[in-house]
Amino acid sequence: MLQLFLLLSVVVTVAAIVAVARLNAGSNSLGTNQELYLIAAAVIGGVALSGGSRSVLGTVLGALVIQFLEGGLLLLDVAIGWRMVIVGQVLIVAVVFDVLFRRATGERVA
Repeated sequence: MLQLFLLLSVVVTVAAIVAVARLNAGSNSLGTNQELYLIAAAVIGGVALSGGSRSVLGTVLGALVIQFLEGGLLLLDVAIGWRMVIVGQVLIVAVVFDVLFRRATGERVA
């Protein structure tokens, strides 16, 4: 358990350094309105919205998928509203696949 907390502190430290470097200053509102992206990353990584636990690696991979999607849409010059709609659609597809997979494997679906 101690190793997990140590890993978490290292990851948070790296994220804070990147955020401060990106903004050239600290900000108390950093991460505001990022809930959709965070939830989508967790669900794509395998975390069920109905509860339960999955691997940290899956969540990190889900975050990478969302970041690649967001970066690609940004390069295509898609407006922020449409980017959020597309991420929402990806989230819906991920939830549907998760429910179908859980039913097929016999896991509890809430």
